[in-house]
Amino acid sequence: MSTTGSEGEEAITGDEITGTVIESSSGAATEANTTTTKPPRNAFAELMSTKPNKGQSLSTQGHKRRASSPSSSGPATSLTASATNKNKKRSFAGRDGLGAYIADPAAFPPSRVIYYNDDFVAIRDLYPKSAVHCLLLPRKVPADVEMFEVVRSDPAFLAAAQAEAAKLKQLVAKELERKFGSGSRSSALRQRVLDGGGGEQLEAGEEGEEWEGKKDGKLPPGRDWAKEVKIGLHSNPSMNHLHIHVLSRDMSSESLKHKKHYNSFTTNFFADLDAFPMDDNEVYARKHSNWSSQDMVCWRCGKNFTNKFQKLKEHLAEEFEKWKRE
Repeated sequence: MSTTGSEGEEAITGDEITGTVIESSSGAATEANTTTTKPPRNAFAELMSTKPNKGQSLSTQGHKRRASSPSSSGPATSLTASATNKNKKRSFAGRDGLGAYIADPAAFPPSRVIYYNDDFVAIRDLYPKSAVHCLLLPRKVPADVEMFEVVRSDPAFLAAAQAEAAKLKQLVAKELERKFGSGSRSSALRQRVLDGGGGEQLEAGEEGEEWEGKKDGKLPPGRDWAKEVKIGLHSNPSMNHLHIHVLSRDMSSESLKHKKHYNSFTTNFFADLDAFPMDDNEVYARKHSNWSSQDMVCWRCGKNFTNKFQKLKEHLAEEFEKWKRE
């Protein structure tokens, strides 16, 4: 594996970094490049607005801090202090943008902040790279820590983060089912039985096997949408606050605009949360890999598109339709 030149590369663009949360002159949280009018609630917002039980306290002691990014808007802010000084005006711009959600999640509509508790905030990604893309933000981890070190050196935090991410994963899976379940063959057969349609033949062109569950009174299993959801961190995050990606694996989004976007979720630059804790050699390999220059390979069929991003995008649109129908 190449170990030259890739450490420090980022997966998002400058526009994405600057188009994050800022503080308005009135002190209320707003989002740059977006409307400040509260959008109407939708089914996903309703589903995900329920607040889960409060989790355990998270330790943030002993973690190595990394240097502030040159493009950061200012010095890092302790989020533990932020949580206890909600009335203090702060500006969260650029690489500190996620801090606004952490400091005052109640200031945002459920179309942005899905739920929050004492230890975590779950939000929709402002620039989603898949059909459903959310972020899980720990509230008691200070900004500008070395993120891999937090996750792999604090067992209590890792366990809490994995448990909370699993909750968000189930909500993302339910949203995938809401959006695409009616067009999925696996889900459709189960729904037909629930609706009283019985165990008819599968649609033409499929396996052609009659559902056998009627012999013992079992329902068809339906589609396991949770298997379509990934959870992980980028090896070199662009934002200062620790954030965990929870997203569907389809890679279908208008915000997916270049090779780095794609490879950042389909190479070892994306570290699955279940891979932690990882040893020093694995960390080094991920941080020094040539992920951004690797060929783009379709996540679903394995076809290699080398550097032809537009060809990949066209192909991903076709694969997305097939994936929805599974």
